[in-house]
Amino acid sequence: MKLSLKGEKSKYQQPQDPIKTSRIGKPQPTLHIPVFQQNPFLCVATILKEYIDRTASLREPDNDFLFVTYKKPHTRASKDTLSRWRQHVLGLVNNV
Repeated sequence: MKLSLKGEKSKYQQPQDPIKTSRIGKPQPTLHIPVFQQNPFLCVATILKEYIDRTASLREPDNDFLFVTYKKPHTRASKDTLSRWRQHVLGLVNNV
């Protein structure tokens, strides 16, 4: 997993698995997230870096994906798992 924070810029490099818009000979997309230095608690780039640091011990050396499951064995989260997590969180927000 490649995440770099430099000054006011951060960059997240996708794993090498092809995505829907991948083409031969073209690099994978890179996500650029601005760093919000006025309030680190609201900065997506800082929180993303913290998440990666905290979950590093859960990842196997060959697991280069951003999201890992919270139940053992900690593997990459599938599309279905991410969708279920998203629906759960949105349901919690809807009930507030």
